[in-house]
Amino acid sequence: MSIALLTTLLAFTFGFVGSMPLAGPVALLLVSRSAEKKYGQAILVAFGAVCAEVPYAGLAFFGFSTFLPRHKWILPASHAVTAVLLVALGVYFARWTSSSEGKTKKKPERTGSFFLGLSIGALNPTLLATWSAVTAALYTHIHEGLEQWMAIPFGLAAGAGTISWQLSLVLLLRHFGERFPHRVLTWAVRVMGSMLIVLGVVSGMHFIHYLLHGKQ
Repeated sequence: MSIALLTTLLAFTFGFVGSMPLAGPVALLLVSRSAEKKYGQAILVAFGAVCAEVPYAGLAFFGFSTFLPRHKWILPASHAVTAVLLVALGVYFARWTSSSEGKTKKKPERTGSFFLGLSIGALNPTLLATWSAVTAALYTHIHEGLEQWMAIPFGLAAGAGTISWQLSLVLLLRHFGERFPHRVLTWAVRVMGSMLIVLGVVSGMHFIHYLLHGKQ
């Protein structure tokens, strides 16, 4: 097996498996949209998020992991922005009520769903740190044969793995969601929203720690 094919398969696998946890904002949006049977919007959110993840993965392979140590402010700044985003989303979803439960809500535009996913992916420091760590591990275990042009298939494969799981999640919710009482789905979304608040607070604490100790 060639090095290029191996790295591509690893990127796809990590993108797929790494997207499975339901603690992230994109997963929460997919679950909430699917609970309201807005499967098209859920898919657009997923594609928007993947459009942000592909360049992160590609840049990490290209050498972004060596760029970060020289610009240590980037990751803390991302934590600050993401803390605000996660807490805001968390508060919203912790009080979430499906439109099918009697409240009339304005239906979001489909383009808005895409750009919502794109913005969340672009402001997610987890992608920045995670793909840099994956790239560093890859360079550690594969000493020869890695070339910079492989960043393109690496990033695309990572995105393909991520979107494959996200689409699978939407399909699973579409086919099996009816088996769960709507109240169960509602409270599942609210619990996940509360988890986002916790993640947002943790992200904010990382930023505060950087302000207090990072420049020493």
